[in-house]
Amino acid sequence: MKKKFKINIFDIFIILIFLVLIFLLVNRKNIKSNIGKEEKRTVIITAEAKDDITRDAIKDLKPGDKLFAQETFQDGEIISVDIQAKKNELVKTNGEIVVVDDAEFVNPILKIKANVNYTGPYMSLGGQEIKAGVDMYVKTKDHAYLGYITNVEEVDENNR
Repeated sequence: MKKKFKINIFDIFIILIFLVLIFLLVNRKNIKSNIGKEEKRTVIITAEAKDDITRDAIKDLKPGDKLFAQETFQDGEIISVDIQAKKNELVKTNGEIVVVDDAEFVNPILKIKANVNYTGPYMSLGGQEIKAGVDMYVKTKDHAYLGYITNVEEVDENNR
């Protein structure tokens, strides 16, 4: 007596897995080329100081300074430096809040033009994530401080 072959759910599952593996094997080059594709984009980053910085500590910071990270110069340079007095809030005896300039500390606002690595929604420069609201170590050959990014603007190279 011959046994009839019966197809059950388990057999269908094995056949589907086998078909998916064949599909992935045939299309592996197309699938692999689109995953993790990295490209370069030019952006202008506006960064402010997060630390308390004295005027003497950054007196030599100037446009044209290259960013430095991971023991090498990065593909970014400072295009403008705006040094403003740091603002402090004081409460008067009557409860009124006033904003005054700090006599000792300053707030440098830098604009940095950089070619960042762009992978999907993620931008990075020298191993640091680049997006507004994120901390960024601003480091040149002679200066280093912790700042935060207030603005990231993509530069359209075709129109400039």
